[in-house]
Amino acid sequence: MGKAGRRAKGLHYGGHVPHGYVALKDGGGRTVGYALDPQWRWFFDELAIRFLRREPYGRIAQSLGNSPRTGLPWSPASIRFFCLNPFYRGLIATHWQKGEPEDIGPGVQSAAWDDATCAAMEREAARRRQNQKHGPRAASGLFSGIVRCGYCGRLMATNSSYKRLADGTVKFYESYMCFRPKHIRQGVWVGETHPNNFIPQSKLLALLQAAVAAVTPADVDAWLADLALPAGATVDPERPARLQADADALSGKLADLTLGLEGVRHASPAAAEAIIAEMRRTGQRLDALREELRTLARAQAAVPDRLAARAAMLRLRADPALFDRPAGELRPLLQAALPAVYVRDGALVPPVAEWPYRNRA
Repeated sequence: MGKAGRRAKGLHYGGHVPHGYVALKDGGGRTVGYALDPQWRWFFDELAIRFLRREPYGRIAQSLGNSPRTGLPWSPASIRFFCLNPFYRGLIATHWQKGEPEDIGPGVQSAAWDDATCAAMEREAARRRQNQKHGPRAASGLFSGIVRCGYCGRLMATNSSYKRLADGTVKFYESYMCFRPKHIRQGVWVGETHPNNFIPQSKLLALLQAAVAAVTPADVDAWLADLALPAGATVDPERPARLQADADALSGKLADLTLGLEGVRHASPAAAEAIIAEMRRTGQRLDALREELRTLARAQAAVPDRLAARAAMLRLRADPALFDRPAGELRPLLQAALPAVYVRDGALVPPVAEWPYRNRA
């Protein structure tokens, strides 16, 4: 009720006053509005320019230096928060993080930008959400979306960190890790687990450069054939059809149980509880089948253009200096040449089948 009351008044709720603003209070100490802190004006102007240029959040974070509030370097997540949060466009909304804001309405604060810039920011935010939902996720690492765990076959997460050097400059580091063991312990996933798997980007780049230099042109096709095996794909071409048939059968069973529940809901509470329990089990099995079908579909869609991958691989082999290019130039070439790279215990390993994802009910 407190949150609803603050929303109705156009006030921010939950946590501190957002960065870049100061609270305006009445004589009783109650917040009645928010004003933009003048020392943040340059920050929001530069942020809008770079965001509308479609620069990645990581690059924007590096270019904006340190936070005026904390003195620490900006993180890509913080920059995304500024760009997508309706508060900075003069609005108050809930659930905006998922791209589907609710209870959206005008706030008592002034927007960080003029109306035209706010409208442009909203269009760009919608474009980025659309790309994130229906396309590959944007990521800053050279091997983001490429490097996979040599234990479970799943994509490894990109981890960004930084270190402040003696001269006051900040150096950023990228690494890759598999969170499956941690998620198993937390109960997010169920099933098999494996040891922690971690590798710095610099080491992975050196390993890959050595591997590309050692491969012969005649071996390129065989190497790409192994790497092109879609993670999680099955050698049985009839498996997707069988899974879909099982999913259709479970959907029909769930519909029958729903009708049965309506017939006994009031007549027999015990029978109703039994039907509800069976509906829950059926729904869990159906969710698992649908997730496996989605995994197979993504894997099949990820099969690369073999000719383009071969050409990119041979180009990397013929010109080792390409590995020294800036990340923005090297990453597209790596994406074209490598369908996937599998890493285990700090070494390159052959592809492994992707372990299924099962959420703990």
